[in-house]
Amino acid sequence: ADPAEPADADLPTVTLLVAAFNEEGEIAARVANALAVDYPPDRFELVIASDGSSDRTAAIAGGFDDRRVRVLDFPQRRGKSAV
Repeated sequence: ADPAEPADADLPTVTLLVAAFNEEGEIAARVANALAVDYPPDRFELVIASDGSSDRTAAIAGGFDDRRVRVLDFPQRRGKSAV
């Protein structure tokens, strides 16, 4: 290991928040791309916040069998800053 690189245990926990509205055509690729990040899996969380989507955005995002993915499915549209 490169002595300049911190050990995994020394890295902070990171949460990536994606606010999504009716993104069923794009959300699977966004989730897959985020999960491909080179970061320790036990220190990375991906939160998909479906902002009142009327399509399958939340269902598609929730279909990933990966403990790093969490889906918040807000039934009413609130806007990015509220999500």
